[in-house]
Amino acid sequence: MGEIMGGDLHRLIIPWQESEFPYPWEKKFPDYGEFHLEIGFGNGEFLVYLAKVFPEALIIGIDLSSRSLLQAMKRIRKEKISNITLLQGEGKFLLKNLFPSFFLTGIYINFPIPGPKKDMQKDDLLHPNFSVF
Repeated sequence: MGEIMGGDLHRLIIPWQESEFPYPWEKKFPDYGEFHLEIGFGNGEFLVYLAKVFPEALIIGIDLSSRSLLQAMKRIRKEKISNITLLQGEGKFLLKNLFPSFFLTGIYINFPIPGPKKDMQKDDLLHPNFSVF
């Protein structure tokens, strides 16, 4: 695993707003055969774990929080991990729009924030009626 250098920020944080939909993952990251996604990565601890367990895979993290993004970046740089990339945005929207059907090898959601209000539960990622495809 190579080192993430300061100038390699574009590879670490994808400016997905400037891209086509779905995002051309295989074209932009041709060296990876598998793609794993964690939604709500917090401080990046599990992202780093996945990157070590699956060194030949690209590990993608989605989080809405700028604080989480900064914490995860620090951890990734400290651990010198090169097979992680991050997206900042709302998980449901990004999952539906950036990933082709049946593209991801694994999707991980660890310790989600307690459920939304009752009238919003149907839109929750973990609600039985939520569908990505």
